Amino acid sequence: MSVKHAAAGALVGAVVVKGIPTPYIIAGALCAVLYMLFRLLIRLARVVVQRVRLSLAGQGSDGRISTLEQELATAQSQVAELRAAHADLSDVLRIAHGKVADLEDELRSKDVDPLYRRVGLSENAPSWLVVDARRSFRRKLHPDGYPEHGKEVAHKYFVEAEVVFDRIYDARGLR
Repeated sequence: MSVKHAAAGALVGAVVVKGIPTPYIIAGALCAVLYMLFRLLIRLARVVVQRVRLSLAGQGSDGRISTLEQELATAQSQVAELRAAHADLSDVLRIAHGKVADLEDELRSKDVDPLYRRVGLSENAPSWLVVDARRSFRRKLHPDGYPEHGKEVAHKYFVEAEVVFDRIYDARGLR
């Protein structure tokens, strides 16, 4: 996997997950880095195997042994480096999971009306924000904006959002 592919994946991931809290994005990025490190380890192992095959084909047994010992030392140092990087990234991932848990606890502890929470609003949000949020939900979730195979799911979410906004409008006296 090239850096270009990783950057493109991160960009697409950021666009797709714009509604997901930052710790999840951090955890996803860390998982991607770990994946790339393991892919690098596999690639390095393949190169070592190929070099061993070439050296075994062209050298005597003493030369092969010394070459293999050198390659083994190189591979062991690379493995040690990767393990250190893995340990560091595991610590970062553990910290990110802790932050996510803290944020989830904080979200649960706040006294927010679940009706408003379903559409990402606060009870004390101004009326213009509620109206604008409804427009945005309608634009994003309208079934006509989805291909045929996704219209049914989009319709379900669209109707749910409309019901929630109808209840909010009724409670606030908007129309």
